[in-house]
Formats: sequence, C-alpha cells, structure tokens
Amino acid sequence: MVVRAAGQEVRTPIWIVAVGDAVFIRSYRAEEGKWYRHVLAKRTFPLEIAGEDVIVRAEPVSEPATLEEISIAYRVKYPDAPEMPDMVKPPVVATSLELVLA
Repeated sequence: MVVRAAGQEVRTPIWIVAVGDAVFIRSYRAEEGKWYRHVLAKRTFPLEIAGEDVIVRAEPVSEPATLEEISIAYRVKYPDAPEMPDMVKPPVVATSLELVLA
C-alpha cells in the first residue's frame, strides 16, 4: 500500500485476500494501524499491484457471513504465518475492508 502524506511516500505491506471476485484487507494492528486510520479518513488510495499503482476505494465490511469467508481466506492463504491467528480475532476482523477499483 502506498500512503502519501506531507509530501512523503510511505509504502506499507498489507495482507490481501480474495473471496470470489472481491478483494479484502485487514489491519493487523486493528484500529491502531496507522495505514488503516489513513485509509478510513481518505477512502481512496494507491495500491501497488505487480509494480503498478492502482487507485482503490476501501469499503468497510460488517456482514458476519462475509467476515467469516474473509477469515477462512486468511487461514488458507497464510496458514504458516505467525501473525495469522491474530488476523482472525475480533479486533482485527472489525477492520475488514473491501477494495474496489476507484
């Protein structure tokens, strides 16, 4: 993820998963995540995909069934990551965002 603030560019790795044709992210630091707070304030941001910046819009997700599908996708994609158990706990799950091309 690319955040531009005060004339500086800051690149932050984020964990992305797909459920069907939809793409989702979560903040590992829950609501304390700096990038997460920035995204909520701006709603659109550049995301680097395969070396190219694409502008996306972040939409909060709150539907329980979708949140569970996202959690399953994290478990499947990142099974051995030490951080993965936290990615499916309530404070982090509450930060689920769907990314939509802007």
